[in-house]
Amino acid sequence: MFQTHTGNKPLIAAHRGSCGGNIPPNTMAAMEAACRFGADILEMDVARSRDGAYFLFHTGNEAFYLNLDAEFEQTDAAVLRELPLNNDFRKPTQYHLALFDDVLEQFKGRCILNLDRCWQYWDELIPLIDRHAMRDQILLKSPCREQWLRAYRELAQGYAYLPIVDDSCEGFLGGGFRRPEYIGAELVFASEDSAILQNAIVEKLHRSGKLAWGNAIQFSSQKILSARHTDDVSITASPELGWGWLIEHGFDIIQTDWVLALHTYLKTRNCALPAEPACGRMETSE
Repeated sequence: MFQTHTGNKPLIAAHRGSCGGNIPPNTMAAMEAACRFGADILEMDVARSRDGAYFLFHTGNEAFYLNLDAEFEQTDAAVLRELPLNNDFRKPTQYHLALFDDVLEQFKGRCILNLDRCWQYWDELIPLIDRHAMRDQILLKSPCREQWLRAYRELAQGYAYLPIVDDSCEGFLGGGFRRPEYIGAELVFASEDSAILQNAIVEKLHRSGKLAWGNAIQFSSQKILSARHTDDVSITASPELGWGWLIEHGFDIIQTDWVLALHTYLKTRNCALPAEPACGRMETSE
């Protein structure tokens, strides 16, 4: 399912799908759009309702996307199902929250699903995924903390997993990346002086047969994930300064908010591309 860096096309991870305009993030429509544009991996946030139903949603955005004056996790599924999602203009759309069960069925056999912000729910999510027989399509992630590695060992052995690593993860940088549980790591670095780059962690991951995940996404001007080698600079200045830099520095996976633009750039760069998007056939839900 995953291959280490060989100089060919890096995998494209679609951050919350491909959203914008009238299509909200973390919706079935956003995920299908990402597939159509050439994504290999669909990154999604999974959240739990008060009564135990799982949906795609990034908690903390209840007011903006749902006009909800309550926490997602303190709201029952029946209420959440009825709420229309807002678009970028905070206007209601025809889209509703995607039930995680439905997402699994929609993309079964089609692409990799990267589950973010749900490590605290692994005890319930892993059996749910197993019922769909989709272990081979799931990529788990969590902060690089011992409690989550322990949870992975206890609850999710056999699933592909990578920790989210920054300069504070001294154990990982000191050799913890060799642990067999990891297929690689999501590397977060604010500057090119980061210990991650200075200690050649990408090269060390590759020598251990593991993958390096880089983030071109940019949440704000203050939160820097890849030393400003971002989607923003790729789109507004030159892709060589953003996506190209990540490729040249050996990143095997690039997470982006601009799937189609990155896919097009990889074609011009003569990276080896599959005959069709990794997500395969374009099916839509009713």
